[in-house]
Amino acid sequence: MESKIKSILVATGLAVVSVAMGSPDASPAASRAIEIVLPPDTVFFAPSPLKGFAAAQSNCVVCHSTEYIRSQPTLTRATWKAEVSKMKNAFGAPIPDDQIELIVDYLAQTYGSGGSSPFGPRPSTPKQDAGSRAP
Repeated sequence: MESKIKSILVATGLAVVSVAMGSPDASPAASRAIEIVLPPDTVFFAPSPLKGFAAAQSNCVVCHSTEYIRSQPTLTRATWKAEVSKMKNAFGAPIPDDQIELIVDYLAQTYGSGGSSPFGPRPSTPKQDAGSRAP
């Protein structure tokens, strides 16, 4: 009786493994990976001679879009520093320590309250546009 139970368990295990691995006769289309193509980015960082421009392009867009960064409210340098530090320390963004101040300087001078930007106006967002319309 014990050998019959072992045989049933082995057969059941083999059946589960073969189902999990797929049938050898399965078509290649059924086992092919799904390809997802995302639309191209249409918003870019404002060009700048600041070294942080390249550092922001290399590090920030790894996790989120440039549009997300550019649509933030006007932040102080201290707040940009806190945001960049949060991205590295809390969320694990792979930003080298020697790049943090460069990125913060770029963001504060280009998109923050650290001065007027010679690199063009901040983009408007639908929320800003909706709020500025007369009823």
